Amino acid sequence: MRNAVVPMLAALLAAGCAAAPSKTIVIPANFDRAYDVYHYAPAVRVGDTVIVSGIPAGPGADYEAQIRAMFVRLKSTLEAAGATLDDVVEIETFHVGAKDATTFTAEFERFAPIHKEFFRADTRRGPRSARRRCSSKAHRSKCARSPWSAPARI
Repeated sequence: MRNAVVPMLAALLAAGCAAAPSKTIVIPANFDRAYDVYHYAPAVRVGDTVIVSGIPAGPGADYEAQIRAMFVRLKSTLEAAGATLDDVVEIETFHVGAKDATTFTAEFERFAPIHKEFFRADTRRGPRSARRRCSSKAHRSKCARSPWSAPARI
């Protein structure tokens, strides 16, 4: 009986590895150069998860136009990956020009209404004491890694 359990467990473990989600590089229309020249992937889809790379604000004539352009690009990148803005569960924005709480608050008051044009959920700021912040997400499968898939040119 014991000799039969080990092969069964090995088969179950192998089946779990075989079912690991694949990784797909997502390149929206007109962003081939970003990948071909700079090896920058606008997004990566792993199973049902879409990870979008940093999107700079702009282009645009003023602050509001630049922020709108950033969210429009996010929307098109998500759509190329088969997702929508409604699928977003977390978003981080960096406001590097704000040197103090007063400056940040003034900028955020300009940013928040544009954010609400694209996202229905409430926006909240971090605590005042959080002058710097780091956020990271990683998933490491216990199964053998497969090579990167070829980019999906959509």
